[in-house]
Amino acid sequence: MKILKQVSFLIIFLILLNACQTSNNSPKDSGATSTSATVTDQRSQNISRIVSSSDAGKSWQVLYQTNWLDLANIYCVENLTCYALSEEKSILKTTDGGTTWNKLGTEDMAVQSDSPFGCAKGGFCLLIESVTGGKVWVTYDGGNSWTKTGESPVDSPESIACPTSETCILVSRLGKVFDTQDGGKTWRQDLASNGITYKKITCLSESECFIVGMVFAGEFGLVVKTTDGGKSWSEAGKSPVHGLRAISCPTNNDCMSVGRFGIQNTHDGGQSWTELSGVAENGARSIGCSSPQNCFIIDGKGQMYLWNGLSLAKNNVDGAFTLRSVSCTSDAVCYAVGAFTDK
Repeated sequence: MKILKQVSFLIIFLILLNACQTSNNSPKDSGATSTSATVTDQRSQNISRIVSSSDAGKSWQVLYQTNWLDLANIYCVENLTCYALSEEKSILKTTDGGTTWNKLGTEDMAVQSDSPFGCAKGGFCLLIESVTGGKVWVTYDGGNSWTKTGESPVDSPESIACPTSETCILVSRLGKVFDTQDGGKTWRQDLASNGITYKKITCLSESECFIVGMVFAGEFGLVVKTTDGGKSWSEAGKSPVHGLRAISCPTNNDCMSVGRFGIQNTHDGGQSWTELSGVAENGARSIGCSSPQNCFIIDGKGQMYLWNGLSLAKNNVDGAFTLRSVSCTSDAVCYAVGAFTDK
């Protein structure tokens, strides 16, 4: 009987041991693969566009669309000639009003969408690779060929205007202003201001230019002017709008400047400025004027507004389209770049 009991206990022990081993040999431990659901990447794709209006903003047409170039700035030199800059080391150019766009530049050019860039009529353009400095490149044939002429004179270049071939004025975020008379080979420092950030320059001629900026990180706005090609600068009136970012002057007397806290205009060459209402709560980032009665303004949210000389009204381009830059060539023709999300 003892033997039978011992055998019975042994059998029960072996059964329990086998059950434990079976339980531990799960498919996971044996190397079996488990199946999981396939997750589709539904992140939105950013699409960049170039659009234009030939009827003073009544309607806008898509001229160019891409999902591989991050376009952010556009510069129009003449009615049919414009340049657009992208983050992907590319410059796009049209000479037929946007019907066709050609890629410019060389592999050695480190172009960015915010690279300081300026052009004069006749095919001359100057580009500094980055807002942190870098090489200076020039073209005399509208971008078909480029030559490296030197280095940026400052490590914080922000904006360039080239009123004539080889003559350009450069402004810096650190309150410095430079000019070159030989296409960027040599630079002369014309102005150095403490506590000032210069953002944008526009030139009406080789001698007359305006610069807008801000004092103490945007607490005040500032406009300065030269009438001798940059040799001397003086404050152009008192700015009621703070944090100025951009300016456009369709005539010697008429200018409009925009900033983080609103927009303002002058009709006396900058002696006095008047603050305008309409986009103050969103601020403004870009402006293009072809006449005192035709100014397109892009606010801080990427929406377009039109100033007709008397009032400011929203100009609908595309509800999902976030505009970044605008440039006008005549009363009827304006170009803009931006991006929208295609879900």
